[in-house]
Formats: sequence, structure tokens, C-alpha cells
Amino acid sequence: MSRTRRDLWFMLLLTSACTILLTSVEALYRRQAAADPVLMRRTLALLPGLADAQTAPPPDADPRAAFERAFDLVMIDGQPGPFAVSRRHPSVMARLEEGASPWGKMVLLVAFDLARGELLGLDVVEHHETPGLGGRIEEERFLAQFRGLPAPDGVRAGKGRHQTRAGEFEAITGATRSSRTVEQIVNTAIARIRQAGGSLPRRRN
Repeated sequence: MSRTRRDLWFMLLLTSACTILLTSVEALYRRQAAADPVLMRRTLALLPGLADAQTAPPPDADPRAAFERAFDLVMIDGQPGPFAVSRRHPSVMARLEEGASPWGKMVLLVAFDLARGELLGLDVVEHHETPGLGGRIEEERFLAQFRGLPAPDGVRAGKGRHQTRAGEFEAITGATRSSRTVEQIVNTAIARIRQAGGSLPRRRN
């Protein structure tokens, strides 16, 4: 065998090995991402009407069994992180979405109904906002605005208590940047859920 042919065979084997390695790493990442217990537990808490309340896991228990009775975890090509898709109502999807405010990373769990074009709920998973100001995004009064909020074109932080446009929510007084970060993260999540909704694989049995 000539040196040229040996070199070609070596390159072919090396390319094949790299392809197999990358495929294995991607598969491992997908399994780990899809097994995120934070997404499972928070989704069960955010959308209790879609889960079996009698079998909800205790706070310290593995939420996987209860979650898998109510949701499918789906990875979509080209989309970061998994989507939780309701088994009972496949138009209902939730995902963890991350963004950055001037004070650090913010992670929100966003639940959206594609059929109705409305938010079903919002949960704050992580933030580094100023206590008493931006940190108020965790308060029930703020989060309650997003339950059943029509958002056919996304959401928008508004001023005052009487929001008249679809998708508007009341920004936190003195925390405009935190409110805008919430707006951006929610809109990113909605856009990704809409994109994923058109390419969902068949539901696993």
C-alpha cells in the first residue's frame, strides 16, 4: 500500500472516529438536558392542572415519575435546552429560558399555550437582582400578571396598574431594567416555543 493510500485511510478513520465521538457527546448532552430535575419540578408546580395532584412528588423526591405522567421532554434541533410538552394538551409547552440583566444571570420558567396564544405562567428560577427593587420579580403580585396573559405578539413591560394592550404587564417601580430583562427573556421563550411547535416529533408512548 502506497503512502498516499495509507494517509487517505488514516484521514478516513480519523474523520469517522471524530464523527462518532461528536455524536456520542451530543446524545449525552441531550439526555442530561432532558433529565433536568429543576425543569421537571418547577413545571409541575407551575402547571398543577396538567399533573395528577394525588401523585405529586414530595419536595425531596425525584419528580421524574410524576412529571412523565403529565409531560414529554422534547429536544428540538437548533434549539437550546428541552421543552416540556403537555401530554393532555400538546399545545401547552414550557421551557427554561436564560438572559442577562445588569446584575447577572436571570433564569425564568415560561409556560405558553400555542393554541390560545397566551402565557399560562411564569416562575423565577434564578436571579441576582437588588432585594426590594428588581428582586420583587419573585413576588406573587408580579408573577400573577402572567397567568392567562394574552400574548399573541409577545409581552411588553408597561407603566401603571391598568394595562390595556395585549401582552402588557406592570413593570416594577424603580426596577425598569429588571422588568425589561423579564420582558426580553419571556419573549425569547415564546419565540422558541412557537418555532418548536411546528417541528415537534410524534409523541412518545
